Amino acid sequence: MTFNLINGNPVRVRSIRYDGRRIANPPDDLVVQLGLGYPLITTPVPDYNRETQYVTNSWRQDETAIVEVWTVHEMEIETSSEP
Repeated sequence: MTFNLINGNPVRVRSIRYDGRRIANPPDDLVVQLGLGYPLITTPVPDYNRETQYVTNSWRQDETAIVEVWTVHEMEIETSSEP
């Protein structure tokens, strides 16, 4: 399947205009050849400490694919000032 990155999210290519015609469910190789969509590459979730960290994913497009990117964040730990 081929996708485009729209508002930061991958959206599957369901139709294209080619040679004056609309093609529904176009073949992936044609979509890629025309530069109208990209393959989607998912990546595994990185290791992280579930007690002190959390992960988020996002997508980036390069010249050949749309790639899933994971970011590890540190949790903000509230400390009590009460004795």
